[in-house]
Amino acid sequence: MKRRLVALAVFLVLLAGTGLFGYRAWQERRVRAAVAAYDVALAEALRSLDAERLQGVALPREIGRVRNYMILLEGTATRLDAELLDLHVEKVRSKDPTVTAVVVERWRETQRDTRTGAVRGPASERRQRIEYTLLSGGGTLKVYLSRVLEDERP
Repeated sequence: MKRRLVALAVFLVLLAGTGLFGYRAWQERRVRAAVAAYDVALAEALRSLDAERLQGVALPREIGRVRNYMILLEGTATRLDAELLDLHVEKVRSKDPTVTAVVVERWRETQRDTRTGAVRGPASERRQRIEYTLLSGGGTLKVYLSRVLEDERP
């Protein structure tokens, strides 16, 4: 009887551990999908200088932050062609309803003149560690705020 109880206890601990790891993997996939969708929309927004392209993947606070950045770009008659080269989810923390993730992204950027479309200098690459704060809305995660932790140009 004692052996059966010990075996049952071990089985329950293993089952709980498997569920926990399954949840973490699911949460990481969810974060990766949300950040990738945001990055695709961000690249299009930067190309067109239209922050509204972030609707559906970001919340108003983040859209406003990006809009402010675009105002700076417009002031120098610059727009960016940005291409996401790599995305790696480094860490995910979840405390309902907020999910915080640290993501490493690698981008290739080309600056263009907004009037002529002419390229301004060679394309450059950058590696960024970004902390994303995401909120669940309508069953999907949306970017509430992004904050660059590291920005390197190799």
